[in-house]
Amino acid sequence: MVREIHIHVPAGLPDDEVIHVYLDAPDDHRTQSEQAAVTGDEQAIEARLAWMERLPSASPKLRAFVGDLQGLGYTIRMPRGVEQYLRVMDPAAPAHGAGYLRASSITFTRRDDRQALTRLGGGNAHSHGVRFVIDGRHALEAARLVKRRQMTG
Repeated sequence: MVREIHIHVPAGLPDDEVIHVYLDAPDDHRTQSEQAAVTGDEQAIEARLAWMERLPSASPKLRAFVGDLQGLGYTIRMPRGVEQYLRVMDPAAPAHGAGYLRASSITFTRRDDRQALTRLGGGNAHSHGVRFVIDGRHALEAARLVKRRQMTG
C-alpha cells in the first residue's frame, strides 16, 4: 500500500531552503544505521539503494547512475545518523564527501566545485551545494567534472 502525505510549504520559503520529510520504510522498521551494524556496510548500502528505488520519486536510472559513479572512482557510503540518502565519496579527496545521493538527484557539496558546476548548467545551486536530477546526462557530466585525480607517488 502506498502512503500518501500532504505538505503545506510556507509562503515565502526561499528557493535555497530544503524541507526534509522522513517516512518509515513499510517493510523494515530498523534505521539504516542499525542495519549497517547488523549486516555490514555493503549490505546496508544495497538495502538503502533498494529502498530508494521503491520511492515514487526515484529515477529509473538510479542504479545505473550509482554504477557509473563507482566506475569513475567514487565510493558510496552510508550517512551518519538517520538521513535518508547515500554519501558520495571521492577517495582522491577523502577529507570531505563529494556529495549526497537521493532517489532522484545528486547534490555536490564541495565549495570549490560550486563555480564549475554552476557554469556546467543543468543543476540547481542552493545553500547546500549544486543539485542535479539523475537524468542520464547532466548528473554524470557533473560527476566527471569534479572528480579529483588520485595522486601517485
